[in-house]
Amino acid sequence: MLNGELYRGNNGFSGEFGHMTIEVDGAKCSCGNQGCWELYASEKSLMLDAKRSGLEIDPDNLTLETITDLATMGDADAIQLFERTGKYLGVGINNIINIFNPELVIIGNRMAKAETWLTKPLNYFIHEQTLWFSQKDLKIDFSTLLTYSTCLGVAAFSVEGFLRKHIYSDSIAKLN
Repeated sequence: MLNGELYRGNNGFSGEFGHMTIEVDGAKCSCGNQGCWELYASEKSLMLDAKRSGLEIDPDNLTLETITDLATMGDADAIQLFERTGKYLGVGINNIINIFNPELVIIGNRMAKAETWLTKPLNYFIHEQTLWFSQKDLKIDFSTLLTYSTCLGVAAFSVEGFLRKHIYSDSIAKLN
């Protein structure tokens, strides 16, 4: 959202932050790019890292919840996976902050369940790398809505647009 409007970009494909390069010599992405943010800071990347790590979980039963449960029990390997993901979240969010200078960044979807382990490395990276003036009054938060955050945001945006177009404009017309 920019200035209260959904920003669509030149060809209608804006907002592909997951495909911003954060590792110049990184892995090849399905989009054809190399080193995309989503390859390092997503649930999918966390699952791939977990399969390659020393976690003692049957790969067929590996889920975000099983890694979260291990981290809750103090498993160092699980915590390290989340901290690595938190660092890469920080890298991408730093770029977004330095470009847009937002007052609020909300991390949603299922990864918000790992707030406990993502917060420290994410905040450290933001503190160390984000331009000082962009850090002023900046708030980074985790959504409690998890997988519903995007749907509810779109619904609220749509309802607000409808009301603005049909109700608000009709009220102004009647006043004139």
